[in-house]
Amino acid sequence: MIAGNPRISTCAEPIPDGTKLCLPLKCEVYTVKDGESCRLIGAMNLKYVHSIIQFNPSLDRRCSNLQVNRRTLGSIICLTAPGGVFLPGTPSNTSTQAPHTGTGRPTLDETAPVPSNATSGAATGTSKESCGAWVVASANDTCADICRQGGITVGVLRSLNPSIPQDTDCTASLQTSAAYCVARYSPAPVVDDQKYYLRDNGC
Repeated sequence: MIAGNPRISTCAEPIPDGTKLCLPLKCEVYTVKDGESCRLIGAMNLKYVHSIIQFNPSLDRRCSNLQVNRRTLGSIICLTAPGGVFLPGTPSNTSTQAPHTGTGRPTLDETAPVPSNATSGAATGTSKESCGAWVVASANDTCADICRQGGITVGVLRSLNPSIPQDTDCTASLQTSAAYCVARYSPAPVVDDQKYYLRDNGC
């Protein structure tokens, strides 16, 4: 509520009658409890940590401010995409659209091990040292399925996994039980914590 309404700086005071508010889109919610981390919440709800961070813009890249945010923004977070997810029809691999070249590529500041259920290991050519999250391809999976699980575009999937070249059939390039990178690893910038502080607004 506060994030979507800049005029509301604190919930310690009543909101004036007649104030127009921007209401957040619906999502699957979770109430954060004392001592819980994004990793724990993700494990308990079968969610990727990077997805939780993506669905909650107030969280930093490390999700280190999860507990601190409760003091001003409350304990409710989204576990699914606000507003729902896009459900595509039959995917096509014959599109002539230029591949994605944007800079909105998802990044995480920790590397992730190749999942144990990836019996074929990491996809050929995919760097284990520079990947922050993985999705394992199951039988009959399409590139749309992989992208939907990872929350990325096909263009980003291709850029992170050299075994899926730009000029080939994406789905036909997938290898069953192989792990595909869906988030690039990028070290977090060093921040001097002494320069920042949080004021308790009474929420």
